[in-house]
Amino acid sequence: MDLCICCVLLWFVILLAGNIAPAQAVIGERPNIVFVLADDVGWADVSWNNKKIRNISERLNTLSTSGTTLSSLYTLPVCTPSRAALLTGIYPFRYGLQRGYGDFIPNGLPTGLTLLPSYLQKAGYKTHMLGKWHLGHCDTRYTPRHRGFNTFVGSYSGAVDHWTRMGGLNKEGKRGYDLRNGTDISHVGKGLNSAQLYSKLAVDIINNSKEPYFLYVSLTMVHAPFQDLGKRNSAQVAPKTNVRNRMLHVMDKAVGRIADAIDKSISSDNTILIFMSDNGGKNFPGIKPNLPLKGGKGALYEGGTRVPGFIRGGGVTAGSKYSGLMHMVDWVPTLIRIVGGEIPEGLDGLDQSEAIWNGGASPRHDMVYNIDEGGMVGVTAKQEAKWQIGVRKGSYKLISGSPKMLKRDGSDKGSTNMRVLELYNLQTDPYEKINIIKEKASEEILGDLKRWALQLVKEMVPVNSGLTSALGFPSNLGGIIGSGWCRAVLSSWCSGDPSVSSWFSKSSKPVELQSQGQFHLYTAGKAVLYSSPLLKNETRACFVKLERGDELDLLL
Repeated sequence: MDLCICCVLLWFVILLAGNIAPAQAVIGERPNIVFVLADDVGWADVSWNNKKIRNISERLNTLSTSGTTLSSLYTLPVCTPSRAALLTGIYPFRYGLQRGYGDFIPNGLPTGLTLLPSYLQKAGYKTHMLGKWHLGHCDTRYTPRHRGFNTFVGSYSGAVDHWTRMGGLNKEGKRGYDLRNGTDISHVGKGLNSAQLYSKLAVDIINNSKEPYFLYVSLTMVHAPFQDLGKRNSAQVAPKTNVRNRMLHVMDKAVGRIADAIDKSISSDNTILIFMSDNGGKNFPGIKPNLPLKGGKGALYEGGTRVPGFIRGGGVTAGSKYSGLMHMVDWVPTLIRIVGGEIPEGLDGLDQSEAIWNGGASPRHDMVYNIDEGGMVGVTAKQEAKWQIGVRKGSYKLISGSPKMLKRDGSDKGSTNMRVLELYNLQTDPYEKINIIKEKASEEILGDLKRWALQLVKEMVPVNSGLTSALGFPSNLGGIIGSGWCRAVLSSWCSGDPSVSSWFSKSSKPVELQSQGQFHLYTAGKAVLYSSPLLKNETRACFVKLERGDELDLLL
């Protein structure tokens, strides 16, 4: 009888174990997660890829050797799409945010999308954000405190002075103060540069947290403005190697301070530290931070999209390397699985936890670098005849159209004169030196990639960002980078239903749904007939629905 009972108990334990992911069993129950995202740090900006800068990024090197480096980690070519991919787990081309935009564009990450911090909150986590947001701020509902973060201290815009916290453009009326605590203006950290400020606040959160937490530290270095951080309150200067290296060193020390706080905390054994860059480093004359990779920030080549990164803690094997293919969108399902949550349907991201923690093969075999074309009709009344395609299956990578980021001004500038058709085998040619597009042996994979790319174009939502709106200039908002001059986009989508397109074609002109009051045209709600430059015989009806206002609902 006792033997029988033991067998039943053993069977029950095995059954329970079978319902626990092996990686989660290694990691432990509900680990703390600290995710540090550097800005414009290139492939050659870390010493495990470039020994010449060992003394500049020495803390990152030490941390990487005590964890697992991610040697095939990819993201989007510019920061707004890459941050959108990180927090949604969905490729940005599916919701019209696949193109970078400036600080005064009346647009943002659609509020109908659920973000990573909200998923983690459901799993019982406190969620904190420090640093650069850059996913929309013209409506407060775009901003971090409304997107799942319990706390936020940081900047809304994309390029903020590392000492004064002034953001925007260096032009009259277009530069304003940009540091927030929640949605309120803050002057915390006077006398500290941005890396010092955010690492100090991160240490405070780590030391004072008494329940599971997710801490997203979005550092602003080594993004412009370039400032000699060896001098307090230094002015902005032209890009120089020595200035950029000092910024890199300051960023390196900031990550080191965060890691030290984790190691000294009572939950050090149950805290995971993740580090990566948002995109490749930006190339300047005499500054090539991605070598030997081709290209840099803003381009589909490896130098713009393949970035350094590592995971430390939580049971990962120290001193190891994970070479499996991984994309920015994979973090959402991976982190949800790590905390024991339920991975939602509809993500492009794949759970990488088993492969990273247990040394298995990557679940990812293909990847989208970006899909972009045309755009909804802008204020120039032109629909751009241009496109950008970057896709990969296995080791084969196809680039079609413009390898560089498309412009948002409704023109063909920098696009039509840069159309390429390139195919690379990254296994034998990781530096993209040999275009094999015309080789006989490439015909089958080229046809496969082209068919897949055209299918993705059919699924793409066109970019919906017009020109800069003067309503958002700091001169109109009391000298700050602020909100209140647009209505947030809830969702963007397109319909291929012929009956919908037919209704549009019978109309005298595309429908523009305008709101009352001082709001920009592009966030008043929109419905347009969209003709794809690539899908010559296909026209779709595309819609933008607002967070507030019933105009579009009445039309539909």
